[in-house]
Amino acid sequence: MNRAEYWILRCAVTYHAWLRDVAYKCGLSHDEVALAANCLFQNGDIQAKVFGDEKDIEGTPFAILTLAEIQAHLDGKLRASYELTPQGGTRWESAAHAEWNRYFLWFNNNKIVESELFEWELIGVDRQLIESLLIDSGYVYSDFPVPGTEVWEVLEPWQPTYWKILPLAYRVCYQAKESKSVNIGSETSPSWYQGYEQAQERYGAIKKWYTDPEFDDKESSSLINYTAANYDITSNEIALKKAEYFILKRVVERYGDYYDDFGGVSLDCHLSHNETLAAAKYLFQKGDILAKVYRNGILVSDVVMTVSEIQANLEGKFSAHYYLTPQGGERWEALASANWNQYYIYFCQDYRLDTIAQYECQITSVDRQFIEQLFSLHCYLSNDEISLPGTEVWDLVEPWSATYWKTLPRAYRIRFQATDNRFIKANVSSEWEEASQQAYQWFSEIQKWYTDPSFD
Repeated sequence: MNRAEYWILRCAVTYHAWLRDVAYKCGLSHDEVALAANCLFQNGDIQAKVFGDEKDIEGTPFAILTLAEIQAHLDGKLRASYELTPQGGTRWESAAHAEWNRYFLWFNNNKIVESELFEWELIGVDRQLIESLLIDSGYVYSDFPVPGTEVWEVLEPWQPTYWKILPLAYRVCYQAKESKSVNIGSETSPSWYQGYEQAQERYGAIKKWYTDPEFDDKESSSLINYTAANYDITSNEIALKKAEYFILKRVVERYGDYYDDFGGVSLDCHLSHNETLAAAKYLFQKGDILAKVYRNGILVSDVVMTVSEIQANLEGKFSAHYYLTPQGGERWEALASANWNQYYIYFCQDYRLDTIAQYECQITSVDRQFIEQLFSLHCYLSNDEISLPGTEVWDLVEPWSATYWKTLPRAYRIRFQATDNRFIKANVSSEWEEASQQAYQWFSEIQKWYTDPSFD
């Protein structure tokens, strides 16, 4: 088993996965993933579901993808997920030395019960391990168990994943209160912090129920590159324009974000690596984008990336974050017909969960009437917080940096106090539900402050 084969198996251990995600998250080239996936499909270790227009995805039969279909999927032209077969699962657990006695499932059923209690469920093979997790649960998830609410049950058999069945497991269902509703002392106190640190350390150790093997990094260099060596995407003008637009759109509002790399664009916008590479090269040359990169361990800004650096970034082997220049921003807003009168920024200060939450929120936009409408519907649009009447303060912002590359002459800003309302959904009237639906309908429309062009 090589590195690419292992990570393809590893990424689908508990849930179905996508080969494009594997390439991006695990620092593998599309060539490496395609060759390894082809071997795993042929060996019967994985199987795929191809997503077409079918509404019943569960009823879609499994398929063995060909090499051409794998490449089409990696290029964003074929929608398909994959799962492990029992044989593939066995192969993975052997390579990772999986210890199922240390595996557990822990989740919140998200059902609100009387007295603002939440229902939790914890399942595992080792009852002693489950009991220790239950003791530390308040420090791990900030919801503290209510003594006397635990209900234990033995599961025979237990299916921890879709491909694995174990003969026996223990399940405990319990109710819990969020930390600020429990008298546990201040998070700033030494005793609380010490308990938190110890619980986190124990939890981190328990979660390590398998070990990823080490692989020779030189191994991938020996793989045969089966793609066309001189593939020229520039011959497909429509594909190139589409790739250029989505590269620009990706960083309209974000700057320096972890996801602002070319691998993320390729993955999320269903572009092939070749399309993304050609478009990024063109945008750098035109001066529409620049990047931050690490060269010789030093972070360098305003860089025009080379073709080899772009390719390495696509394969997860070179760290880089790109961004628009003002020229690139102007190019995007012309293509997208941007309407800045419908653009706004919503911001809330952080607050501590162990105190009564009261904090400041802000809404900033060019159009004051637009802000007033947005503020009036705030209680419907933000289900976990409510604004406090009479705390509104208006400001005039001149000029306003709407984004890192766009400055507008003026804008209005409303600042107001809000408080946490985690349980607002517990008891709502039909009138509230109707008003909420109308608010969301309006909100979905005003979100469209630009229009993606058609590339058909």
